[in-house]
Amino acid sequence: MELSRRLFFKSTAAGGLALYVYGANGMPEAVGAEIPGGSLPATNIRQFVNRLTVPQILPRKGTRSTPYGTADYYEISMKQTTQQMLPTGMPKTTVWAYGPTGGSDSAFMSPGLSISALQNRPVQIKWTNELVDRYGRYLPHLFAVDRSLHWANVPQEPGHEGLVSTDIKPTLEGRRYVTPDKYTDPETQYTDYTGPVPIVTHLHGALAVKDHSDGYSEAWYLPRANNIPAGHAKYGRWWDFLKEKHRRETGVDWGEGHQTVTYPNTNRATSLWFHDHALGLTRLTVYAGAASFYLMRGLEYEVLDSRTGRTARAPAGPSNVYGQNSPNPGADLALAIQDRSFNNDGSLFYPSSRSFFDGYQGPFYPEEPGIPPNWVPEFFGNTMVVNGQTWPYQRVERRRYRMRFLNACGSRTLYLDFRGIPGVEVWQVANDGGYLDEKVNIMQLEGWRRGRVILAPAERNELLVDFTNVRTGRYTLRNVGPDAFFPGGRPAENGEEPRVKLYPFEERDVVFPPADPNTTGKVMAFDVVPYWGVDTSTPGRYLKMKPQPKLPAPVRTRRLATTMSFHNVNEDPAPYASHTMLGVLHGEPGGKMHIQDTMWSDPVTENPQPGDVEDWEIYNLVQDAPVPHPIHIHETAFEILERRMIWYNWDTGVMEMGPETPLLPGETGRKDTVFVYPGEMIRLRMRFTTPGQYMWHCHLLEHEDNEMMRPFRVGPEQPGQPGDLPSHDMPHAH
Repeated sequence: MELSRRLFFKSTAAGGLALYVYGANGMPEAVGAEIPGGSLPATNIRQFVNRLTVPQILPRKGTRSTPYGTADYYEISMKQTTQQMLPTGMPKTTVWAYGPTGGSDSAFMSPGLSISALQNRPVQIKWTNELVDRYGRYLPHLFAVDRSLHWANVPQEPGHEGLVSTDIKPTLEGRRYVTPDKYTDPETQYTDYTGPVPIVTHLHGALAVKDHSDGYSEAWYLPRANNIPAGHAKYGRWWDFLKEKHRRETGVDWGEGHQTVTYPNTNRATSLWFHDHALGLTRLTVYAGAASFYLMRGLEYEVLDSRTGRTARAPAGPSNVYGQNSPNPGADLALAIQDRSFNNDGSLFYPSSRSFFDGYQGPFYPEEPGIPPNWVPEFFGNTMVVNGQTWPYQRVERRRYRMRFLNACGSRTLYLDFRGIPGVEVWQVANDGGYLDEKVNIMQLEGWRRGRVILAPAERNELLVDFTNVRTGRYTLRNVGPDAFFPGGRPAENGEEPRVKLYPFEERDVVFPPADPNTTGKVMAFDVVPYWGVDTSTPGRYLKMKPQPKLPAPVRTRRLATTMSFHNVNEDPAPYASHTMLGVLHGEPGGKMHIQDTMWSDPVTENPQPGDVEDWEIYNLVQDAPVPHPIHIHETAFEILERRMIWYNWDTGVMEMGPETPLLPGETGRKDTVFVYPGEMIRLRMRFTTPGQYMWHCHLLEHEDNEMMRPFRVGPEQPGQPGDLPSHDMPHAH
């Protein structure tokens, strides 16, 4: 069902912004129109049929000696398998999943088995790329790979200009894009990539990890297949350098099709996750299933019971305390939420062409206006998947539960709504950086925020959900976030018209259409049953947090920007996003500021020294198409100091600063991912500790894969490290 549908915001005569949804014919559609997807309509999928699967803990392979001390050792592969994502009785779905190397197919699932790690006890993992068939031949990607992006660029074709190095954006000059069914001269055609797939795994949120173990996007590697085409690169540009660095420091080498990494595990108790991070392919491989939890248990217990002053007890049993994992998985639920679309044969659907997004038929890159042929600026699935199952249900007793929520979507913001569960208590106790400085009583928030929790892509929240006073029966956990990019603000209610007005500041008002209440507006069901035991866990009202010490004053402040490049084509008034970018701002806020556009290939512009504390002010300048950007910074965790309204005049370059806005509930303590909303500046403070080459980027995966990612370096250049990439001309942001 190759329907076109895009959501964007367009300037109005009144100076505000109005919301439109356009179809393939260029005419506005109803905001509540069904989300297009594969050949299987979401309304044909039965809901709350299969019981929730909670990922089990991955058994370790043994122990290893490392520079950090004795480490728990794991061997994990990524391979292709099938699982029952759709309800029982419907076809199974092919996924790419993590599992124990050498394990049976049943041990591989998406999300994969969780790793249970202990604070300050290192973990070493041998990651293996097993994306091969039973005969040892490589498997092509499940989805269309756009070779016009800045990507791993695996095929090396000497004599073809632009295809002579890995990890570059090919120039493809003189080559015309054609689909496989429109054959032209093979010397001039450019078609989708169907070769072996590179991977590299990143542990999202891990602190003090050296660059050889961080999953750097240019340290990818192919599977050890028996039919790798001649001239294909088997490793990324940074592979050899980081391989030698890891061997020198740990004594453990890397080899064909595998990579071993070492995590020191200096994080506080928290819920991390790992996923693929190969250059230009992250959106596709994560959508295929490559994601899993990494649960960090703490040695320092940071949550107290205010009645006794002792460590608070988390749900599950008398031996369980905050900072530890539960011995009873039924009361400690790790919940990875994704949006997906399906075809009638059970396969996952992801767009294969730009036309799915906006109906645009070309010309494509490298011809003007330079739009990639396969890449789409956003994708929203029309079903909700929790722990690898569409709309599952979970049986819960009338007691307290610990729930760790992960937004593992590529573009969708989740706005979880507990209002439909009368009598429930919900307390947020942690975010992606660990325990909060102060717990949040979600059901007592004011106004439209009451009972609701926002989760940007890649964010995690830990909630204490108390069903003690909920009557038995089935209840639905809902999602009131939009079926499009989340512009901030609140969901429309009682027939309200959606609207976005960012300027003037005193009239700022954002109202968005909530998700389809029949499909993406539902997440999962809870079947509440009686509880005959004694709940010894600490009630939410008695939880007392230990605030984190504040970081000292920064040695410098950096001003950075999120931008996008648009093209208006075919006389269509709608802006077509062709690239998403990060940049450096020069000048002083409140005055004239100049944007220095930066791409992945540009030299490093952020270069803190080990031990430096820095403030990063990140300005979201895209106001004509308000899109929030969840920013993730590797190697460190940050404090959120300030949110402030801004308005950037693209004609004059003047940055107008508006009033400060309150931090959102649950933004205390430390974080590793944070939303920068349209027309907003956010100020972050962080300390950099570990020398090496790292990345910071938008975690809208479609954006990350198309230039909205930048390298940064802590400390000086390392002797022998790869040099700068060749630069390439790109459209300026506007």
